[in-house]
Amino acid sequence: MDYNYIPVINRSRSTKVPTDSIVLLKNDKKRLTINTEDNEEYSMYGGLENVEDYLDTRFYPCIKGTYLNLAKIVDMDVRYHEITFENGYKFYLGRDSFTRTRQRYNAYIRGLIPIKKLSKN
Repeated sequence: MDYNYIPVINRSRSTKVPTDSIVLLKNDKKRLTINTEDNEEYSMYGGLENVEDYLDTRFYPCIKGTYLNLAKIVDMDVRYHEITFENGYKFYLGRDSFTRTRQRYNAYIRGLIPIKKLSKN
């Protein structure tokens, strides 16, 4: 089934977060946090494995427990290992993770990575 949202269900709300608006997803222990382009933050219990079926190849697992939306990145600064998103949010990675993510981003912006559902490997 094709989804264009991730369902977020927690104690205080039930909502659909459009995948087009997601900047990044982070998993901390038992809590998943979703940051969006309008600086909203949604959280729910569970891990990334609960939402991977809703993601496509725009979402790249840069480090364990974190997916970045490649479509929302506007700049990757090698000097500081800094990633800047369309909404101004900045995210920092270690050197090796930054290098791998930058290679993937370069392929994405060159059009070498088609947008399709993530495959289960």
